[in-house]
Amino acid sequence: MKNKICWIFVIISLFFFGCTTKKKDLQIKNLDSPLLGNYTILTKYNQNGEKIDFNEDQIMIINNKIFIGGRNYENIDFKTKVVKIKDYLSTSFNVGNLTFKNMDENTVIVSVFTGEEHICDVIMLTDDMILANFRNSLYLAKYKEKIDKKNYEDFVKNHELKNLPEDKYISRASGIFLGIREDYFNDSRYYTVFLYKKDNDIEIYMTDNIFMPKNNGYVNVNVGKEIIGGVLTNPITINYYPNLKFSSPVENIKYPRNSKYDSKKEVKINFVNNQFISFAFDNYNYGHTDFKNSLAIIPIESTQFESPLTLEQIYKKNAIEEIKNNIAGNFEKMYYDNTNIGILRRNGYWVLVSRLFYYSGNKIKNFEVSLRDANNKIFANENTQSISIAEINQLFSNVEDFTTSQDRNFAIVKTREGFKFVNFVDNKLEIEKIATLQMDNAKIIMNKWYYGVDIENYRKSIIESDFWKRLF
Repeated sequence: MKNKICWIFVIISLFFFGCTTKKKDLQIKNLDSPLLGNYTILTKYNQNGEKIDFNEDQIMIINNKIFIGGRNYENIDFKTKVVKIKDYLSTSFNVGNLTFKNMDENTVIVSVFTGEEHICDVIMLTDDMILANFRNSLYLAKYKEKIDKKNYEDFVKNHELKNLPEDKYISRASGIFLGIREDYFNDSRYYTVFLYKKDNDIEIYMTDNIFMPKNNGYVNVNVGKEIIGGVLTNPITINYYPNLKFSSPVENIKYPRNSKYDSKKEVKINFVNNQFISFAFDNYNYGHTDFKNSLAIIPIESTQFESPLTLEQIYKKNAIEEIKNNIAGNFEKMYYDNTNIGILRRNGYWVLVSRLFYYSGNKIKNFEVSLRDANNKIFANENTQSISIAEINQLFSNVEDFTTSQDRNFAIVKTREGFKFVNFVDNKLEIEKIATLQMDNAKIIMNKWYYGVDIENYRKSIIESDFWKRLF
C-alpha cells in the first residue's frame, strides 16, 4: 500500500521548509502520503480510554480541508512532531485502558490548524491506520481510499451533520461526577454529586451511593452490611447499568450483577475510577491477629488481574526492592503483604501507597510508603489540576482538598465546613458564583471530569432519570 519512506520524506520537507516558505507552501502536496485520503472510523474512545458510541463514520483529509466530527474545516495547515504515543496520550487520556501497536516507539503526530484554531492531532499508527485526537476524544480510523477535491465536496454535501446544532461540536460545557464519603464514627455513607457548567451557569444534582460513567453506561458501587460468624461486615457490591437511562442492571461475565468481594469489617472506600476501587478495612481472621488499617485495590471489572491486586500488577515488577531502598534498615523488622496497597487522597492528588507492618508488644504498627513516581502512570486524568493549591488558598481558608476543570474556570474546593462549587469568570479566577454543600467529615473519593458532547449526554440522562435530586 503506502510506504513509510514517502511519508518520512513529506515530514522532513515540512520540517526544513516550514519556517521559510509562505503559509500556502506548508500544506502537504503529495496525495500519496498516508495522511491524505478517506478514512473509516473503527472505534471512538473517551478520556478514560473506553470505547463509546459515535455517529460519525468518516474522516476525510485533502490538502487544505479536513472533515472530522461531522464538521468541515477549510484553509487548514499542518505542523508535525515525533513523540512516543504513550507519553503523548498520558497527558490527556487514561493510557492504562489503551493499547496500540508500537506505543513505545517514536511516532509522527500531525497537528491540524485553521488560522490560530487547533482542530485536532492525527497520530500515524501505521501506513494505513490513524488515531485522531479531536475534542477530548480519540478516533481510531483505517485508510479506505484516495480522494480528490470533487470527491471531498460531494461527501461533505451529503454527510455534514447540518441538523445538529453547532454547539454539539463546539460545546465548552464541562462537568464532573464527584464521589463523596461521609463518615459517622465507624459507619460511612456514600454520595455522587453531578456538576454541569456551561458559560456562567452551573447545575448540581445529587444521589445516594456511587455512580460512575463507564462504557456507555454506569457502574454503581455500594457498601453493604452483612452478619458473618456473628461479626458485622461490609461487602462491596458492583452493579453495571448498560446504558445512560439507568435501566435494570444486567448480569453477564464482564459485569456480574452481584460481584461481592470478600467481606471485611468497617470498610471505607477511598478511591473509585474506571479501573479500580481502593478501600481500607479491618481484616477479621477468626482467632488470628487483626491487621488494622489494611488496604486493598480491586478491579472494577473482570480483567487479567487477580483480585485483590498486588503491587507488582498495578505498579511494576520488583517493586518491593524499591520499598526496601526507601525505608533502609528498618525493613528487616517489618512484614509485607503484597496485596496491602491502596490509593489515598493527599492534598488534591491521588497517591499509590504500600503498607508494611511490624509488631510492637501485642499490637501491630503500620508503616506507609508512598510511591509518588507511580502516580503519573496510573492517575493521569484524576491528578490534573489547572489551578494550584496556592491560588486556591488565596481565595478560601481551611482548604482540605480540591479538584479543577482543565479549562481553569471551575473548581470544587473542600473546606472544613463542606464543599464549595466555584464558577470563575473566564480564566481569571474571579468568582462568578459559589454553591455550597454542608457535609461533616466528608472526603472526595472520585473526581471524573468530562467535557463537550460527553458531559451534555450525561446531563441529559440524569435529567431524565428519577433518582437524582437537583440541588442548585
